[in-house]
Amino acid sequence: MMREGLVHELSEREERAWQKSRKVREMVCWLRDQAAAQDDEMFWYVVRTKKPNADSVADVVREQGITVYCPTEKVVKRLPRKRIKVAVESPLYSRYFFVRLVKFEAAWLGLMTFDGVDCLLGNGETPQPIPERFIAKIQSGCSGELVDKSKLFLAGDRAVVTLGPFASFEGIVSKDEGSSHEVDIEIDIFGRMTPCRIGIDHLTKLA
Repeated sequence: MMREGLVHELSEREERAWQKSRKVREMVCWLRDQAAAQDDEMFWYVVRTKKPNADSVADVVREQGITVYCPTEKVVKRLPRKRIKVAVESPLYSRYFFVRLVKFEAAWLGLMTFDGVDCLLGNGETPQPIPERFIAKIQSGCSGELVDKSKLFLAGDRAVVTLGPFASFEGIVSKDEGSSHEVDIEIDIFGRMTPCRIGIDHLTKLA
């Protein structure tokens, strides 16, 4: 136990580490400020998260003052080990949400400093903006209607998206439908096969 009045003096190595840590924190704050800037033309980008909790990651980003859109749908789920069902809001795309940024590298890097953010989708290392009409189409597809899920999809099944922004897109189910009654499926988005999680009421099996 340190005696009263005893002051620990930093060694030269500790001082360098502390200064480096402070500079990193200052840089992160500056980059996040750039991501929140709205002093130029704004564009929508697609953010992929590291885990299937896009809504929680989006909430943290939104708290920084950054414009975020995480589309959700109302679904009916059965509580574990119980026979009752509850209506909940669930992300439409479990690993993806949309963010509005200026077209500036520092803004992109600022977004990447948030825990849970994997990348901004694009061509190579450059994030690719998406049209405003695409966001408008998603918003019009999220009707807010309550749905009860009771279908079953298995890995390898071919399916077509019937509702929402990706209506008429075909894909292949990559994982058996679980207790969440949502399906992991790979569909062609922005010119490449992209894994998504879509509610089964938005899918129809193909022969």
